Amino acid sequence: MNRVERISNNIAYRIHANTENSSSVAVLSFALINLINFSIIIAIVLIVCAITGDLLNGLIASLALPVLRYFSGGLHFKSSHVCNVISAGMVLISVYISVQFYWTGFLIMVVSATILAFNAPSGIKRSKIPSKYYPVLTAIVFAA
Repeated sequence: MNRVERISNNIAYRIHANTENSSSVAVLSFALINLINFSIIIAIVLIVCAITGDLLNGLIASLALPVLRYFSGGLHFKSSHVCNVISAGMVLISVYISVQFYWTGFLIMVVSATILAFNAPSGIKRSKIPSKYYPVLTAIVFAA
Protein backbone atom coordinates (compact mmCIF):
# COMPACT_ATOMS: atom_id res chain seq x y z
CA MET A 1 0.00 0.00 0.00
CA ASN A 2 1.50 3.32 -1.04
CA ARG A 3 1.36 6.62 0.81
CA VAL A 4 -1.68 7.97 -1.05
CA GLU A 5 -3.65 4.82 -0.25
CA ARG A 6 -2.70 5.00 3.43
CA ILE A 7 -3.73 8.65 3.65
CA SER A 8 -7.02 8.04 1.86
CA ASN A 9 -7.80 5.02 4.05
CA ASN A 10 -7.17 7.05 7.22
CA ILE A 11 -9.41 9.87 5.99
CA ALA A 12 -12.08 7.38 4.85
CA TYR A 13 -12.13 5.67 8.26
CA ARG A 14 -12.52 9.03 10.00
CA ILE A 15 -15.31 10.14 7.65
CA HIS A 16 -17.09 6.81 8.08
CA ALA A 17 -16.75 6.91 11.87
CA ASN A 18 -17.99 10.50 12.18
CA THR A 19 -20.80 10.56 9.64
CA GLU A 20 -24.09 8.75 10.14
CA ASN A 21 -25.05 7.91 6.56
CA SER A 22 -21.64 7.73 4.94
CA SER A 23 -20.66 5.35 2.20
CA SER A 24 -18.48 2.35 2.93
CA VAL A 25 -14.82 2.84 3.75
CA ALA A 26 -13.84 1.19 0.46
CA VAL A 27 -15.97 3.60 -1.59
CA LEU A 28 -14.73 6.63 0.32
CA SER A 29 -11.14 5.47 0.04
CA PHE A 30 -11.45 4.92 -3.73
CA ALA A 31 -12.87 8.42 -4.23
CA LEU A 32 -10.19 9.96 -2.03
CA ILE A 33 -7.40 8.12 -3.88
CA ASN A 34 -8.65 9.61 -7.15
CA LEU A 35 -8.99 13.08 -5.63
CA ILE A 36 -5.53 13.02 -4.03
CA ASN A 37 -3.84 11.70 -7.19
CA PHE A 38 -5.55 14.34 -9.31
CA SER A 39 -4.53 17.02 -6.80
CA ILE A 40 -0.92 15.85 -7.03
CA ILE A 41 -0.98 16.17 -10.82
CA ILE A 42 -2.50 19.66 -10.70
CA ALA A 43 -0.05 20.75 -7.98
CA ILE A 44 2.96 19.59 -10.01
CA VAL A 45 1.70 21.37 -13.12
CA LEU A 46 0.86 24.62 -11.31
CA ILE A 47 4.13 24.72 -9.36
CA VAL A 48 6.24 24.19 -12.49
CA CYS A 49 4.18 26.73 -14.44
CA ALA A 50 4.34 29.29 -11.62
CA ILE A 51 8.13 28.94 -11.39
CA THR A 52 8.53 29.40 -15.14
CA GLY A 53 6.00 32.23 -15.44
CA ASP A 54 3.34 30.34 -17.43
CA LEU A 55 0.73 30.09 -14.69
CA LEU A 56 -2.21 31.07 -16.91
CA ASN A 57 -1.38 28.39 -19.47
CA GLY A 58 -0.94 25.88 -16.65
CA LEU A 59 -4.35 26.79 -15.22
CA ILE A 60 -6.02 26.38 -18.61
CA ALA A 61 -4.37 23.00 -19.17
CA SER A 62 -5.24 21.94 -15.61
CA LEU A 63 -8.89 22.75 -16.24
CA ALA A 64 -8.93 20.94 -19.59
CA LEU A 65 -7.43 17.72 -18.17
CA PRO A 66 -10.38 16.68 -15.96
CA VAL A 67 -12.88 17.48 -18.73
CA LEU A 68 -10.99 15.33 -21.22
CA ARG A 69 -10.57 12.51 -18.69
CA TYR A 70 -14.21 12.58 -17.65
CA PHE A 71 -15.57 12.25 -21.16
CA SER A 72 -12.87 10.09 -22.74
CA GLY A 73 -11.82 7.83 -19.88
CA GLY A 74 -8.15 6.99 -20.00
CA LEU A 75 -5.35 4.54 -19.79
CA HIS A 76 -4.72 3.03 -16.37
CA PHE A 77 -1.27 2.21 -15.05
CA LYS A 78 -0.50 -0.32 -12.33
CA SER A 79 1.10 2.36 -10.17
CA SER A 80 -0.48 5.67 -9.23
CA HIS A 81 3.00 7.20 -9.08
CA VAL A 82 3.57 6.37 -12.75
CA CYS A 83 0.16 7.79 -13.62
CA ASN A 84 0.89 11.03 -11.74
CA VAL A 85 4.27 11.53 -13.40
CA ILE A 86 3.05 10.70 -16.92
CA SER A 87 -0.12 12.79 -16.58
CA ALA A 88 1.75 15.81 -15.22
CA GLY A 89 4.39 15.35 -17.91
CA MET A 90 1.81 15.25 -20.70
CA VAL A 91 0.10 18.39 -19.41
CA LEU A 92 3.45 20.18 -19.09
CA ILE A 93 4.41 19.09 -22.61
CA SER A 94 1.15 20.57 -23.91
CA VAL A 95 1.92 23.84 -22.10
CA TYR A 96 5.56 24.23 -23.14
CA ILE A 97 5.87 22.71 -26.61
CA SER A 98 4.72 25.21 -29.19
CA VAL A 99 4.27 24.08 -32.76
CA GLN A 100 3.22 25.72 -35.98
CA PHE A 101 -0.32 24.60 -36.66
CA TYR A 102 0.05 24.62 -40.44
CA TRP A 103 1.82 21.23 -40.60
CA THR A 104 2.90 19.89 -37.24
CA GLY A 105 -0.13 21.06 -35.30
CA PHE A 106 -2.48 19.69 -37.90
CA LEU A 107 -0.69 16.34 -37.86
CA ILE A 108 -0.84 16.17 -34.06
CA MET A 109 -4.54 17.03 -34.18
CA VAL A 110 -5.27 14.29 -36.73
CA VAL A 111 -3.33 11.68 -34.75
CA SER A 112 -5.06 12.70 -31.50
CA ALA A 113 -8.49 12.65 -33.13
CA THR A 114 -7.80 9.20 -34.58
CA ILE A 115 -6.72 7.84 -31.20
CA LEU A 116 -9.79 9.33 -29.53
CA ALA A 117 -12.11 8.03 -32.26
CA PHE A 118 -10.98 4.46 -31.71
CA ASN A 119 -10.41 4.50 -27.95
CA ALA A 120 -12.72 7.05 -26.31
CA PRO A 121 -14.34 6.36 -23.99
CA SER A 122 -12.00 3.83 -22.43
CA GLY A 123 -11.50 2.68 -18.89
CA ILE A 124 -15.04 3.63 -17.82
CA LYS A 125 -16.71 0.26 -18.25
CA ARG A 126 -17.50 0.08 -14.53
CA SER A 127 -19.02 3.57 -14.42
CA LYS A 128 -22.72 4.26 -14.14
CA ILE A 129 -22.84 5.71 -17.66
CA PRO A 130 -24.80 3.34 -19.92
CA SER A 131 -22.86 2.10 -22.95
CA LYS A 132 -25.50 3.53 -25.29
CA TYR A 133 -24.12 7.00 -24.43
CA TYR A 134 -20.51 6.18 -25.38
CA PRO A 135 -20.88 7.70 -28.88
CA VAL A 136 -22.14 10.89 -27.24
CA LEU A 137 -19.07 10.97 -24.99
CA THR A 138 -16.84 10.56 -28.03
CA ALA A 139 -18.64 13.42 -29.77
CA ILE A 140 -18.20 15.64 -26.69
CA VAL A 141 -14.47 14.86 -26.67
CA PHE A 142 -14.21 15.92 -30.32
CA ALA A 143 -16.18 19.12 -29.65
CA ALA A 144 -13.91 20.03 -26.76
